Amino acid sequence: SKLDQLISLSEASEITNISSDHLRRLAEQGKLDAKKIGRNWVTTREAIEDYLKKRNPPGRPKKA
Repeated sequence: SKLDQLISLSEASEITNISSDHLRRLAEQGKLDAKKIGRNWVTTREAIEDYLKKRNPPGRPKKA
């Protein structure tokens, strides 16, 4: 079931090396597909992978 696929943002943080606070802000802004259950935010590995594919690469923007 879908519930089996849920991971906490702290678990997602370990996978992505992005702080759980930053992941929470992304979730609040709708940039990361996540849900709040009680006080805790949860997401899926699939949502994390989608976010990582869509985001701009880290580092300085390339010069034109």
